[in-house]
Amino acid sequence: MPSIAFKMPATAREKMFWALIGTLAVGQLIAFWMLCSYQVRQAQAREATVQVNRVAAAPHRHDPNAVLAATENTAHLGASSIRPTHVNFTLH
Repeated sequence: MPSIAFKMPATAREKMFWALIGTLAVGQLIAFWMLCSYQVRQAQAREATVQVNRVAAAPHRHDPNAVLAATENTAHLGASSIRPTHVNFTLH
């Protein structure tokens, strides 16, 4: 039994084909954008963690409360589910 696509005129088949291709392309672009934005959010969270750790580790001679606040922020980030990823870039 012939399929429905073969009963349609050639122009209708071509239109359906290009509509399907366009839909797939748009779907892949949306998936790519979602993946990239997720990775950017993860990188921003890692960078914030690094910055907080730097502030907590830096000596604060003039403001002892800043050390306490940085330590509390570090403890709060440590309790969250986001963990920093350590990456070592070396060139050989």
